[in-house]
Amino acid sequence: MLIRLGPDKQPYVLVNGLSNSTQEEGEAAFKRFLDLGPLQIINVQIPWTAACNLANDINTFAGGKLFCGAHIDVFDAAQVQKSFEAWQDIVKKAPNSILMYEFYHYGKVAERPLESAAFAQRHELMTVLCSCMGFEDDYAPYAWDDLLKLKTIVAASSSKAAQESLGYANYGDLFCTLNETDEYTRKIFGSNYPRLQEIKKKYDPGMDLKNSCKGSVCEPRDKEYNNIKWAPNATRPSKIIVTPEETEDVVRAIQVSFQAVIEYNDLRMLSFLYHSGSNFGVVVDLGVKLHPQRADAYSISYVYLPSQLPEVVEAINAYRKVQNPRESVFFLMGLGPDKNPYVIINGLSNSSKEEGESAFNCFLDLKPVNNTAVQVPWAKVSNITDPLGIVPGGKIFVGAHIDKFDVEQVQKTYDVWKEVVKKAPFSVVMYEFLDYGKVASVPLENTAFAQRYDFQTVLCAIMGMEDDYIPNAGDDLLKLRSVVSGSSSQAARETLGYANYSDPFCTQNDDDKYARKLFGANYARLQEVKKKYDPDVVFDRWFTVRPAA
Repeated sequence: MLIRLGPDKQPYVLVNGLSNSTQEEGEAAFKRFLDLGPLQIINVQIPWTAACNLANDINTFAGGKLFCGAHIDVFDAAQVQKSFEAWQDIVKKAPNSILMYEFYHYGKVAERPLESAAFAQRHELMTVLCSCMGFEDDYAPYAWDDLLKLKTIVAASSSKAAQESLGYANYGDLFCTLNETDEYTRKIFGSNYPRLQEIKKKYDPGMDLKNSCKGSVCEPRDKEYNNIKWAPNATRPSKIIVTPEETEDVVRAIQVSFQAVIEYNDLRMLSFLYHSGSNFGVVVDLGVKLHPQRADAYSISYVYLPSQLPEVVEAINAYRKVQNPRESVFFLMGLGPDKNPYVIINGLSNSSKEEGESAFNCFLDLKPVNNTAVQVPWAKVSNITDPLGIVPGGKIFVGAHIDKFDVEQVQKTYDVWKEVVKKAPFSVVMYEFLDYGKVASVPLENTAFAQRYDFQTVLCAIMGMEDDYIPNAGDDLLKLRSVVSGSSSQAARETLGYANYSDPFCTQNDDDKYARKLFGANYARLQEVKKKYDPDVVFDRWFTVRPAA
């Protein structure tokens, strides 16, 4: 029995039946439902191949999808009516959502011995599929809670055993990735779990990063997975993302990646060594040097009105004359939660709270309309940009370099950004003020990138755009970039900006113009490496190096 919207967007109750029999036997079995006078009737004899594909139309539904299973042992009109009403609230926000009660012959389920399959579910219960389908991005954070509420209502009149089960395992979106403990895994596999643990120990002993890392370990199926850590415009998800909290996490992650290659011939596992092999293939040898680091840092976020822009710019210029190498400051333009424009100073000091307050007090004196100051663990510092991953709509980034940060040019940038933000409301411009000495201390020949400019990096990001704006966004982004660096030197204007902010340039590989610009004096050496390891240019997605002749 299903509850869903029809093509006319009205709610309907459906009975779907399948009989492994002739047409005559099937008609006799299902005649009682025909006697109820349905609005529409479909009776067909179908091949088994078609029966296996009955649920395929779910894959064509647009928007987000989330499933949850429930078990019931009481199927009564009062509770089904309550479930219908809860489903009606969901379907307003996710119009393809369905509620499906499944009635199978229990004997078929129970006849298989418990030990002959991994799953230990042999309940004499009916399965119910609660689904939330067709939702937009802005509803995604609430869909889980609404689905759990629906599951609870569906099983409310049933026994405690039914209410506490996880439902059919394949409908387990809400539980299958909650792997901080093995509570749900034990529930699904029951008395078979110790046997499965032994198999895991034998064939997959080293892949259990989630239980061996102190930091976070995410896979695409996890609720907290965020593709921004892989790349904001990646066309595929990373297999695993490790955010280490301690030295052992880094070592463990590297060990697991190489183990996967050696034991499982799974080259994809090396990809989570961030930025591995963009030009030459996957990493096969990796050296890591770790440095002492305090456990936390002091972080600020001060929000100002646009009218305060001139004094904020002047305050940043004054601050930069005394900036400590352990401090970083970011100046942003963005819309606030109230959809109004603001200018923002974000600061990070690798220090105690007292030292951080002393460093950033000059910005507090400007009387921001909102101020936040906290001491944050380094693990959270690493995740500061995660919110970008949940921004809906299209995203495109480009970097600029400046060597002049003056009120007049920043005001012009703000005016251009205000036009962009009308079409892409999550767009930002972010000026980054980092310590140049830290950048310059790495010799040019020690890394591929030849960028050691004494310039400030600026991120121009168009985010939250609809499909109809995408064809024009690239031109608007380059215009914004041009205005950002308009008062700076020719050398600053002609750079590509920070390489990771280079969407318009990184895949323009008809020639190696941009690659030569990025790698500079190191390019000839990289050509020799390319010739040795990738002479056929298999890896050609990002500032492609041409093999030496």
